[in-house]
Amino acid sequence: MRTMRARRPSGRSVHELVSTRQGDSRLNFSGVSGDGSGFVSASILLMTAVDTDGDGDPDATDPDDDNDGVADALDAFPFDPTRSAPAATRLANISTRALVRTGGEVMNGGVIISGTEPKTIFVTGRGPCLDQFGVPNTLDDPQLQFFDVAGNLVDSNDDWADHPNQAAVPESVRPQAAKDAAIAVAVNPGAYTAIVRGVGGATGVGIVEAFLIE
Repeated sequence: MRTMRARRPSGRSVHELVSTRQGDSRLNFSGVSGDGSGFVSASILLMTAVDTDGDGDPDATDPDDDNDGVADALDAFPFDPTRSAPAATRLANISTRALVRTGGEVMNGGVIISGTEPKTIFVTGRGPCLDQFGVPNTLDDPQLQFFDVAGNLVDSNDDWADHPNQAAVPESVRPQAAKDAAIAVAVNPGAYTAIVRGVGGATGVGIVEAFLIE
């Protein structure tokens, strides 16, 4: 702790006792006002560059913040050296559950296909299969539509077994209920949107899900 005095031109002490705490980048000023009217204090937070791995290169410019050998752009845990996603890892499945309503409150799921080559994806809109897990108020008959970034309808389905390309879907990910909707389609790299709604305006809890088929 350091002690110093600050003085007004008249020579009276404004306040005294300036303490510094190391390690938290903060300066704390406290003491008694020069005219004895009361105790005064202030705190100043010092902004310092964060360097997670302590290699001298701040996180803002360090391509590998936790120094685990996996670039931050490819690492699911860029600040944790004990966990990382190797460069070859790709997301192969994603899903979300929500209450499907009508109008603008239907369920939407976004998918972005990267790379330069077409990929085959399997997209589902599920509802009836959730009954076996005790989910209440499930969507009885989901309908699935799949659009490209320009808003063009790429594919659609009501009952998954009726889709002409359903044979391309691996058995391990096929819907378990006949009324679940699904499509399997080869698409070029780009952004796509899956929309799940209830047939006839029905509502209920559903899942939109996307798998990469290789």
